Amino acid sequence: LDLLRLHLGPCLLPSDLKDDVDISLLRDALSAKAAQADALKARLRDAQGRAQAAADKLKSEHGERELLRLAKEDLESQVALLASDKEYALSEQELIMEEKDSFISSSLEKIEVMLEERSQQAQAVAELQSLVESLRGQLGEAERNR
Repeated sequence: LDLLRLHLGPCLLPSDLKDDVDISLLRDALSAKAAQADALKARLRDAQGRAQAAADKLKSEHGERELLRLAKEDLESQVALLASDKEYALSEQELIMEEKDSFISSSLEKIEVMLEERSQQAQAVAELQSLVESLRGQLGEAERNR
């Protein structure tokens, strides 16, 4: 009873009641304490639920950030690979252009040589035709003189 007086205080146990405690007051006090405990438990469960939801949300956001980080790294890798491929393609294109330019230059030189040879051949044919005409003329004159 003394322990009960210490916990409940003088307002619940008036000083004129020494050993007789009003049971209905005790029941009301215990009922109020039980209701208060139930309310606190409900608030605790609610707070734990909100804390778990916040933790789940943080875990989800962390997962999303990790996925975004991995996607960014993958894109950066692809960009680097494409840049390397582009550089290779440009150098190959440059080599091909140099080879084509060289082929065109050598072909033009060959064509110029062939044109020069053809011109020389045409000139030689013209000289031979002139010589043939001259020889025919001499042959014709020699046959008349005979």
